[in-house]
Amino acid sequence: MVAKMDRIALINDFISYIGLILISLVCNTFLNFDNGKENALSCF
Repeated sequence: MVAKMDRIALINDFISYIGLILISLVCNTFLNFDNGKENALSCF
């Protein structure tokens, strides 16, 4: 039972981590013509 809960928590962390990467990639591509890194930070 505990192992199943740990696995679910690990999957949730992995999904949120992938989501952050995708958000930062989208921000970088859309705001690349401007100051890319500063605008990517403002997306969060």
